Amino acid sequence: MKITRRKFFSSLITIVSVPFLYALNSEVERKIEIDKRKEKIYLPADLGNGIFFFNSVIIIKEGEKISVYSSKCSHLGCKINKVENGKIVCPCHGSVYGLNGEVVKGPAVKPLKKLSINKEIESGRLFVYEQPF
Repeated sequence: MKITRRKFFSSLITIVSVPFLYALNSEVERKIEIDKRKEKIYLPADLGNGIFFFNSVIIIKEGEKISVYSSKCSHLGCKINKVENGKIVCPCHGSVYGLNGEVVKGPAVKPLKKLSINKEIESGRLFVYEQPF
């Protein structure tokens, strides 16, 4: 039986792509499973202006603008829960962050992780996904 060049390359591509597609499918399934474990943190509706520590997030509200950051310090992962002189301060090693999440004073060198605010379609409530420690 003679195999044509076209049939050979078609078979080769199929054989090579099967492991790749399997790996891709496994990664997608893993991502879906991780997303299922994330919990929603609903932002309080009656939030005034200022800096608020709520569950595992830091909420900064200035007028109509709301920013949400992970309360996990980018230095060694301590939970941030302190404000001094209008700046966000890590209680463990003294890293200081501005209201935009950027490092003002080390030892941290990376900014706080900014979180996306989502809106629930049914209720219109704002939420972010919890950031595990």
